[in-house]
Amino acid sequence: MTTRLDAAKEGKLYFNSRNPCKRDGTLLRYTTNGSCVACAKKNSADKQAVFRELLKAGRDTQSEGEGR
Repeated sequence: MTTRLDAAKEGKLYFNSRNPCKRDGTLLRYTTNGSCVACAKKNSADKQAVFRELLKAGRDTQSEGEGR
């Protein structure tokens, strides 16, 4: 099993951790920060959904103001 330090030395984006993620049990982690890949993707998707809703609400507010 490759350690995070070894993965960094080899220029790898990911490495397999010895410790599974507490949330979903996966071993694959990002070399740069040690974050679980699955959790990072879920967090990113959640944030994108929030921003999508904010942008939609902002567009709806702008279009209401243009109708005056």
